[in-house]
Amino acid sequence: MADQQSINRRALLATLGGAALATAVSPDHLPGETEPQGDGAADNALEDVRQHGLGGYMFLDHATSIVDARQDLFVTSARVPQGEAMPFRIRPATMEVFRADATVDDFTREGGWYWKCGDAEGKSRFRNGKTPLLTSHAGGGPLVMAVYQPDGVVHWYSLQMDLRC
Repeated sequence: MADQQSINRRALLATLGGAALATAVSPDHLPGETEPQGDGAADNALEDVRQHGLGGYMFLDHATSIVDARQDLFVTSARVPQGEAMPFRIRPATMEVFRADATVDDFTREGGWYWKCGDAEGKSRFRNGKTPLLTSHAGGGPLVMAVYQPDGVVHWYSLQMDLRC
């Protein structure tokens, strides 16, 4: 009898099931990835989350910041769905999703982002650094969901497509 090795379900799904699903949907790129057309390419994962919600995504990491709840929060190192680097506004008591811009400096290349709220400036980063399992286009950092609570606490969550069985 031939030797049999144990097979990791996640690896099998990602390799066979994910590839089959991805090929059926779009033969050019995997779901959750951006189209590999350079720095200004559209960010399909960000656009998908904004249009259709968080179904099919999971949280990989979490970070927290405290800001002035009377001010809008601006992520100054973010990318819009069209792939361009542009500051992103988050109002108090709302939830928003953005892509961190990894082209600013070493801190952002490791998965961090900069923000400004009123006169206060800060930076945040997930404990594990750059956490996405699927790669994004050049310049794209983690896909981040920001929950800006009415009391000024901001919860940052790293989003990743849920490939679990």
